[in-house]
Amino acid sequence: LFKRDHPRARTRDTARWSPLMRTNRGGKKRPRKLRDLVREHLGRSIQEGEHGSVEDATAAMDLYRKFATDWEASLRQPAA
Repeated sequence: LFKRDHPRARTRDTARWSPLMRTNRGGKKRPRKLRDLVREHLGRSIQEGEHGSVEDATAAMDLYRKFATDWEASLRQPAA
């Protein structure tokens, strides 16, 4: 590991951005599997066979790029 710090304000996590989360029966937001998000939003399959960190990182970045404008706009709005 590189042991490098990354500012929390600059972190974008597909498991934590509300529009990519699912809502359970109780109304609570829950993270979704990266594999399912990629299939639904990018139309491709990942994590078939061997699970690779490079493939996961690439898929997460592709998801971010798809939603970057809305994602960044949501961060500029005051919390509800």
